[in-house]
Amino acid sequence: MQELDRQYKDPRGFIVHVIGYDREKQQVIFMPQGYPHECMQPVERFREKFKRVDA
Repeated sequence: MQELDRQYKDPRGFIVHVIGYDREKQQVIFMPQGYPHECMQPVERFREKFKRVDA
């Protein structure tokens, strides 16, 4: 897994913290604010639905 440290907005406008990318499975790994577990999305779906937030 490639570690990342980026902020994105989900389709509802909530901030998620992108913590990694799994090249083998082609998935983005992220932590929604206030949620204690990692979530994953296929890269293409993530690109369609999430927008990067400038730091």
